[in-house]
Amino acid sequence: MFPFLNLPRELRDQLYNAYLHNEDGLFYLYGSKEMQYANTAVAIGFLSELSIEESKGLRATVVIKEDRKGVAYPETHTKGLLPYYHENPHLRFETHLAIWPNLVPAVWLPYICYGAETAIHAVKAESFLIELADWVEETTFLEAANVPAGSMTFVLEGRRDETLHVWDFVKRAVSMQEAMFSSLHCSNQETLDPTTIIYPYTESIDQQPLSSWRRLQLPSDPRSFYSTIKNIVHGIGNIRFDGDLGSIWNSDEAIANRKDWSLQEFWNEFYELRLLNRISFPPGGIPAYFRACNLVPGPEEHYVQELMDEDAEEEL
Repeated sequence: MFPFLNLPRELRDQLYNAYLHNEDGLFYLYGSKEMQYANTAVAIGFLSELSIEESKGLRATVVIKEDRKGVAYPETHTKGLLPYYHENPHLRFETHLAIWPNLVPAVWLPYICYGAETAIHAVKAESFLIELADWVEETTFLEAANVPAGSMTFVLEGRRDETLHVWDFVKRAVSMQEAMFSSLHCSNQETLDPTTIIYPYTESIDQQPLSSWRRLQLPSDPRSFYSTIKNIVHGIGNIRFDGDLGSIWNSDEAIANRKDWSLQEFWNEFYELRLLNRISFPPGGIPAYFRACNLVPGPEEHYVQELMDEDAEEEL
C-alpha cells in the first residue's frame, strides 16, 4: 500500500472527512446559516458585488475577524481574495483567528476512549496542532502568488491560556521536526515513509496509512511547518502572533542531541509528547461550545453530558 502522504492534500482531506463522517461522533450542521460561511467568504462576496472601477478605487485594509468555525476547508478561503488583491494591489487584508473557535477540529471523534474525566474537561492539544498546521501550510502560497508580506496578514490571538498552551506545544513539536530534517537518517525527506513506523503499544494492530490520529503525520508532515513557525517567532512573513511568543527553541542543541536518530525514534518522542498534552475547554465546557458552534451531538456527547449531570447532582 502506498503512503497516504503521496496523495494530493485535497484528496487526503476528502478521504479523511469521509472516514470521520462514518464515525460515531459529532459533526457540523453544514446547512446551518450560522455555520455555512466563514467571514472570509463574506468578504469575498462583498468584493464580488463591486464594479471593477469601485474595486480598483479602494484604499483600505479589510479586517476579517473569524468568530466561528468555518466549513468547507476555511483555511483555504484566503485564496479567494487573491483576484481582488491582484486587481487592486492597494488593498490590504488582515484576518484574525483564535484557538477557540477557529482552530478546533472540524469533526469531533469519540471522547470516551481517553477516559471520561479527560473527555469532559479537555481535548488533545494535537487536535489543535493539526488544524494550525493545515492553516499555516495554506498561507505559504502567498509568496508563490507574489503577494508581499504586508498585503495579506494573519493574526493569531495569543493572550488566552489555552492559546499559550497550544503555542508551547507547537514550538516543542517543530523543534523536534527541525532536528529530524537535520539528522543523518532523516535529512532526505523524500525517502521518509511513515507507514514503516511501529506504533508504541500497538505493535499487534494492523498498520493502516489512513486513520484519524495519523492524519497529520508529524513529525514528517507538513514539511514547511517548523520553518514557518520559526518565521513567526522572528516576526517574518504573513503570520503574526498577538501575544507572548516566548523564547525560541535551541536549534543547535536539539539537532546535536538527535543527529543519529531514526524516524522511529523521532516518532516515539512525538508520540509521548502527544500523550502528555491536553487543552481545557473554555467556560461552560463541551455543552457551551456545542451551543455556540451549532454542533450536532452524537451518542458520545450524550454520554459525556450524562456524566456531567451526575457530577452536578453529587455536588448538590
